[in-house]
Amino acid sequence: MMTYEQIEKDSKAIASLMSESKREVPSFFSMFGKVKIHFIAYCTFALLSYFSLPTQDGFLLWLFFLFFGLFHWLVIFAFVASYAGIFAMLDKDILNRFELSRVIGKKVKVYGMVWFFLILVSGVVSLVSEWSLIPLVIGNFITTLIALFVFNVDISRYQIAGFFGAVAAAKEKMVN
Repeated sequence: MMTYEQIEKDSKAIASLMSESKREVPSFFSMFGKVKIHFIAYCTFALLSYFSLPTQDGFLLWLFFLFFGLFHWLVIFAFVASYAGIFAMLDKDILNRFELSRVIGKKVKVYGMVWFFLILVSGVVSLVSEWSLIPLVIGNFITTLIALFVFNVDISRYQIAGFFGAVAAAKEKMVN
């Protein structure tokens, strides 16, 4: 467990290092690397679910859910891209020196593995049920909404102390 003092100290150091970052801005597509396995699994199940349609009469419904699911992925990509750019400002080796980034990194990995597992489960259900693509799309939609809510509550314990650390780093930077 971390103390609020450690969180504030680490966030101050990380914010200070970010303000001095000399790293190149990553390409647009490199930011999606963290969720590419999730997206590939999702697309694979989506395409395979087409062949599990009970009748061709359900094609329009399948197409609707396909587009809804792909739109949802655009929202997920936008969310990931906004945070990936922040962490791209520092080398992984530098971030691993801080307990705060290691704790948050572990949390992100656990949430990502749970999300991937639920994509697999809902994808298998979409293949074996007569509902075709619906379990995959709705399962991913509900999973991401609940995961984002729970993740936000989980991370909020670190945010206030982290904010104070970042403000202290900005204040020092302006004075110097």
